[in-house]
Amino acid sequence: MPVRSIRSRVMTALLLLLVSCSFIGCTTEPIQNLAGTLRWSLLIGSEIHSAPAISPQGTIYITARDNNLYAISPWGELLWVYGAEVPIYSSPVLGENGTIFAGSEDGSMLAVTPEGAPDFVYGAGGHFASAPAISASGTLFYGQGNADTGASGGMIFALEPGYLLNWSTGAPDYSPHFSPVIGSDGKYILPYGYGLYAFNPANGERNWTLTIQGEMTSHAPAVNENGIIYFGATDGVYAVTVDGELYWHYEMDMLEIFSPVIGTDGTIYIGTRDSNEAIHPAFFALTPDGTLKWSLNSYGGAAPPVIDSEGTVYWPTLKNLILAISEEGELEWVFVLPGRAEWSSEAPALAPDGTLFMGTLTGALLAIRTDSKGLADSAWPRFRGGNHADGRVR
Repeated sequence: MPVRSIRSRVMTALLLLLVSCSFIGCTTEPIQNLAGTLRWSLLIGSEIHSAPAISPQGTIYITARDNNLYAISPWGELLWVYGAEVPIYSSPVLGENGTIFAGSEDGSMLAVTPEGAPDFVYGAGGHFASAPAISASGTLFYGQGNADTGASGGMIFALEPGYLLNWSTGAPDYSPHFSPVIGSDGKYILPYGYGLYAFNPANGERNWTLTIQGEMTSHAPAVNENGIIYFGATDGVYAVTVDGELYWHYEMDMLEIFSPVIGTDGTIYIGTRDSNEAIHPAFFALTPDGTLKWSLNSYGGAAPPVIDSEGTVYWPTLKNLILAISEEGELEWVFVLPGRAEWSSEAPALAPDGTLFMGTLTGALLAIRTDSKGLADSAWPRFRGGNHADGRVR
């Protein structure tokens, strides 16, 4: 796509934005109900580094750096705030009964009821607990960083329903910035700095380890209905079989390749960022066998994308933009974040009514209109799977 095309669309979006809203924290009703315009925003005042989770009733859950978990109605009303004793660094995850889970700075796993009351806190020492993956039977699987550094090396835990420890085991080179997922065969898949671990869900035995040449950059892998695992690293995009064998490797040299999402036809969509902030080939669509379908010239990414029921992909980028990209790789519209805010480093969420949610580092949750009818009916349409963000194939 020509550079002038993206820039002209950005200018058009800026003019529309000036009409509809001039600052974060306002609730607006634009003159026209257009896709790519702000529906509402809620200012909570603390950095949002998490990806929203959305309940079947439409409640949006986010965590922020002020130690709080927030529940927000679909129309932007603050429903309740749960205050933890320490910072909550993981994104929220929803269980089947509506319980909200999140990992905290001191390594604890928090469980909060849908009404905002504390349900349980499982503490095992350590430093930084990741967002959990939740199996079909309700087992929580999560990682915890090293107690001394909070960086490489840590522990993995499996908590049965009722928050009973089933097993725990060590994980070399693990950082809790990476979140686990559950493979199609039920194995627990854990990304670490240089590849993947797969654990037996019954006893924590490591089934296989995949080591790559580059450094892992996707915060969580994606998994398709056949068990193929996709993730990004500094040297490209990887596809790995359910048995831990390399299926294919699409080579590229990037500073960061964000967590992929998967379309209904199996296409893998990947946003990237390199050291150059100019417009360049930054968004890619790959076939299930690892062949390039198309790429889009853009500024580099700020977070992973999400894909809707019509095949449109929404991708937050640098320069405070969200791009709506058709399944053919055409730019449909651009949303410009107002003010001097910056996008969260996690991912957007898409509600069944087509509202797109994204947090900012200045502490606002934005609700943006789209023409969609919710997430794509695919195995992995958003970061960590579906709107429960439970790390499981849909």
